Amino acid sequence: MTGDTPERVPSSRHAAEGTKYSGLYDTPEHWPREVRHLSWNATGLLGHDPQKNQLYWDGHALVTEKRFSTFERGLAVFGLVIAGIGMAATVAQAVVAWLAYAH
Repeated sequence: MTGDTPERVPSSRHAAEGTKYSGLYDTPEHWPREVRHLSWNATGLLGHDPQKNQLYWDGHALVTEKRFSTFERGLAVFGLVIAGIGMAATVAQAVVAWLAYAH
């Protein structure tokens, strides 16, 4: 490292081979090949805006939302309908039992 210029961490597994950063790419087999561990220095790139409750990486907002597909939404609606039918049947049984007991 010279002067005030920070040393850049290699951005790929290939570029890190044979350097002191090669250990960053010693990751579990199920991780994508170009994903690496974060060093303590790299955590300095992580930021937070408390007003928006938003995370940032190197000045760029991190996208952390997951939208359900049409199939998943349909499955959820189907499950709610089935649960509603079950609830209605339970209430109907309770009303019938109460009316039979009351008379």
